[in-house]
Amino acid sequence: MKRWIIIVVILAIAGIGGVGYLGYRSSQPKSTPPVQVPPTTPVTTCTVEQTATAPGSLNNSNEIKIVMPVTGQLAQVLVKPGDTVKTGQILASLADEQKFEAAVAADQLALLQAQQARAALDQDAPVNAAKALVAVQDAQTALQEAQDYRNSLNYPRADSTTIDKLQAELTLAENALAQAQKYYDSLANLPADDPQKASASIGLANARQDEINAQMNLNWYLASPSQSDIADADAKLDLAKANLAQAQADYEKIQNGPDPLDIALADAKVTDAQATLASDQAALASLEIKAPSDGVILQVSASAGDTVSADTELFTLHNPDEVEVKASVTEEDYPYINVGQPVSLFFNALPDETITGTVTRIVPLSNGGDNPVYDIYISIDHVPAKLVQGMSAVASISLAQRKDVLCLSRAVVQTTNNGTAVVQVWINGHEEERTIKVGLRGDTSVEILSGLNKGDLVVTQ
Repeated sequence: MKRWIIIVVILAIAGIGGVGYLGYRSSQPKSTPPVQVPPTTPVTTCTVEQTATAPGSLNNSNEIKIVMPVTGQLAQVLVKPGDTVKTGQILASLADEQKFEAAVAADQLALLQAQQARAALDQDAPVNAAKALVAVQDAQTALQEAQDYRNSLNYPRADSTTIDKLQAELTLAENALAQAQKYYDSLANLPADDPQKASASIGLANARQDEINAQMNLNWYLASPSQSDIADADAKLDLAKANLAQAQADYEKIQNGPDPLDIALADAKVTDAQATLASDQAALASLEIKAPSDGVILQVSASAGDTVSADTELFTLHNPDEVEVKASVTEEDYPYINVGQPVSLFFNALPDETITGTVTRIVPLSNGGDNPVYDIYISIDHVPAKLVQGMSAVASISLAQRKDVLCLSRAVVQTTNNGTAVVQVWINGHEEERTIKVGLRGDTSVEILSGLNKGDLVVTQ
């Protein structure tokens, strides 16, 4: 019984409370629906960067071709492809050391002879000058004699006194001949082997020759010179003049020291001998072929026992730290690429590393095709281990950059050709239209020059 009383009381209280609540709600004013906030993004400060992407691969920038220094036979080859070598390490050696030593000895002798010949020019200069002066004097004497002889052909060969004397000599010779003939005739009855007759015969022959000589001598002095005599004299005179001119020229060249041309020739011979000696000495020294720098042997092209010609490639040496990226940029990006621009490099072989570098060279030549590209070369600031030639790379080249500037996501800003854009800003629960000035348009964000402040909320819808 008591339980039912309690239940009735509880229900009564609940009813009274419900009536009161309904009365309260009916007395309150009706509320407005809540404002719907659009999606927004804040204006922040960031680094705005514009980049160009260029695929490429890693190349050796200092691949060294080590060649055979001289023609010869390889005695031994001490390295194989893949070997790591140090500067100065012996890679191979040549045979026939004695042959190269003999060549050096011969070169040293040739150089000594050339140097002695050069020194002799200075030492013998006074004697040579004296000899040249004597030659000038002799040539002057010969010229005077030739001139005198030529002049003599312009006049009679003898005066009247000389002719009279020669005529008298001929008369005497004729008388002597007549006397000798008369005496010989007086001995006609003697036998041919008689001593007296033999003596008379000899006397007659001598007298006849004397008469002939006297007649010829007289005839020559009475005659005029022939055209042949004059031509011969002129030729001898011209030769004497030429000899004198040459002697004077020779003397002028050496009167104050050795002939400059002789000095130049002697110096050239010394220089040539020195060069030959240096070459053969280098060949002797290069019988041991050494690594010019640290690196890894990529290729070996000969074996021990092979006879190899000079300048034939023997080894290819590569320093793993001396590499660069060869990449290609499109025709659209090419005008914006400059030497010195920073680059971020990404390698498939090292996906977790971002490697930095710099544009070092630009080749202004298209490779042709429907989509022409241009080659550029990028140096690497630090070369990680296991990065080797041929690995593929992607270069992100920084074309322009603005640090610590007001920025927005590029997707939010639709820029016009005049560098402005219209955005909606959420302020005090409503949208407000703003015209903004845009600066650098980067890959992911744009620079805000005016129209917005840091922290402003820009509607993204």
